[in-house]
Amino acid sequence: MGFVCGSLLHPFISITMASPTPSQSLPKPFSFKPTIAISSSMVSPTSSSSSSSTGSYSPRWDNSILRQPTTPYDSPPEILRHWIELQQPLASHDRFTVASYNILGDRNVSKHKDLYLNVPSNYIRWGYRKRVLCEEIMRWNPDILCMQEVDKYFDLRNTMEKAGYVGSYKRRTGDNVDGCATFWKPDKFRLLETESIEFKGFGLRDNVAQLSVFEMCRVESRRLVVGNIHVLYNPSRGEVKLGQIRFLSSRAQLLSNRWGNAPVVLGGDFNSTPQSAIYKFLSTSELNVRLCNRRELSGQRSCHPSEVLGGNGESRSSISVMDRVLQIQGTPTVNL
Repeated sequence: MGFVCGSLLHPFISITMASPTPSQSLPKPFSFKPTIAISSSMVSPTSSSSSSSTGSYSPRWDNSILRQPTTPYDSPPEILRHWIELQQPLASHDRFTVASYNILGDRNVSKHKDLYLNVPSNYIRWGYRKRVLCEEIMRWNPDILCMQEVDKYFDLRNTMEKAGYVGSYKRRTGDNVDGCATFWKPDKFRLLETESIEFKGFGLRDNVAQLSVFEMCRVESRRLVVGNIHVLYNPSRGEVKLGQIRFLSSRAQLLSNRWGNAPVVLGGDFNSTPQSAIYKFLSTSELNVRLCNRRELSGQRSCHPSEVLGGNGESRSSISVMDRVLQIQGTPTVNL
């Protein structure tokens, strides 16, 4: 789960967090300096998905590591998150929070049961997962929430509405039943414009994305563009991932320009590692793909636990991917 604390005075401020456990209390509100939010999780299938497969690619996730003999990484992962506090607190009327969460579609659980053989069945049933997911979300109480792998939107919407949210949904194309959902608090934000993106129309698989333009209710003319995307999982199709991200970034930039250069926040499951070329593109807005192997653009194929967060020992999970929230700065470019 990615989490962001933002201000329109400071266009983008982000943090990451680990899911709270019963023995942990929620942190006090913080203000943060600009950074990129990265969330790594051992249960990577919950934060990844693939679209239509090619003949050379069929598994949704290579779980061969789960079948290997016992290693030091078989023990429960220790994933640490560091809160970064600003010296100057943000003005209260400008503060807002954005969260991004891949909730693992219920159908994906049923289709890929081999990935969850070590998880008790009562923990992966939708009724139980919906309850604990919503409890966690309500504890964090974000103003805007981006969700991926949502395949029971109306069931989820009923719960979210009771908590004071309204939402929008975009289902993936093809035979897929899950999609992206964006929820927000209507007492905090007014929806000005929305755009749904189907990448299939551009030869970029069945993945989808959402773009929403919001205006803060208590601060006149303070606007914000929020994107929500679930990028293709397939580790070998980096060029498709890059195409999806570049197209979404370009559309977000157009909306930003249309609404007075409104700040842009993109949330989603990007299925890429922090050391990858795709990460570089997201953080610098440019990439020379002639210098890259398309099969390695996402970094997933060569990812090792010690490399996930720069080899500093912050994460010791078996499998980790990037689940990020970021700001678009300028028009992204790709050198072909």
